[in-house]
Amino acid sequence: MVTNQSQRTFQITANIPNYAAYDNWSSPTYSVTITPSGNVKLDSKYTVEVQPAGFPTWSTLPDSNYSLVSPAGAATGSLTVQFSSAAMKTSTLSGVTVRITVNGTVQNVTTTPTFVAAQATFSNDQSDANSTGTAEEASLGLFNTVIPVKKIAYNAGATSAALTGAQFSVTSGTTTVKFTESTLNGKPYYQVDPNGTLSTFTVGDGYIAGLGANTNNSTTYTITEKVAPTGYVLDGRHDITFNVTVTPNYTNDVLTSVTYKRDNGIYGNFLDTTPSKMTTDDGQTVNLESRTTVNNRYTNTQLESEMIHVKNTKNPSDFAQTGGHIVQVLIAMLIVAIVGAILLIVARMRRRSNTDRTQIA
Repeated sequence: MVTNQSQRTFQITANIPNYAAYDNWSSPTYSVTITPSGNVKLDSKYTVEVQPAGFPTWSTLPDSNYSLVSPAGAATGSLTVQFSSAAMKTSTLSGVTVRITVNGTVQNVTTTPTFVAAQATFSNDQSDANSTGTAEEASLGLFNTVIPVKKIAYNAGATSAALTGAQFSVTSGTTTVKFTESTLNGKPYYQVDPNGTLSTFTVGDGYIAGLGANTNNSTTYTITEKVAPTGYVLDGRHDITFNVTVTPNYTNDVLTSVTYKRDNGIYGNFLDTTPSKMTTDDGQTVNLESRTTVNNRYTNTQLESEMIHVKNTKNPSDFAQTGGHIVQVLIAMLIVAIVGAILLIVARMRRRSNTDRTQIA
């Protein structure tokens, strides 16, 4: 999974036919075209390696054996690696496997889909120099987590009008998450961005995106309401705070799903209006298999969780001692009760000791 300004390394592996076995095949052609989506910028520097048949090692292919050209009519940012016809008539490139490595930077993940695709074009008829075939296109989708968040009044339902102006901070451990703001479906869209200038997100009705990016591990985020909508209660004693854990799930090093898990936090009665899949023991898992594909490309690379509803009130008495807060209160009461019981026992032991000494005297 990636977020804005993420950098990724892409490797394209292709097999060149054994053109040297055909004496009459004078000038075979073989090329690989790499096409990124509009929000991925590929570096201008490529590495091309070769692996002869039957050999396990890779070696760098000299520049004289290939050229880089901009393909006619291809998407902006695409590039074609064109291999030398002469080299394909020798053991240098005949019947070998080539590997092209290039780095790319994600410029914006609100664009869907986000991908890098590759396709080979090759000569397939020695008697017709203009006859070419194409290999099935291979595509790698870059995925982005999205969590919808909506602010509503305390006694309102999920479909009620959103309250505006609430601000939240997001932290991971001691690190404050930074954002850049754009729009998605006409709503504010806050994308995690290490170069972002925003240390809070503001809703309304909007999205936070990019949590859990650039790692294969579970990451837990603490989300805290810092500013309430105008006229609503927020004074430090009534901070609505909860945690969201994002877990990417892999099979054979390939991302297959993402699991979102949320706790009820402090003042859990101010979250959601209906039972939440995210609060179950297993959390909510969004599978990549459910994404639609066309020509082997994902048509949507946003992995969206269910919506989190955060409520606000104008009445401080609505902050009933529930959720995480009541646990704190119960613990405090239990400590007070234990201390009281210990003091009572000590007092009784002292009285008993004094009585015993009086009887002995």
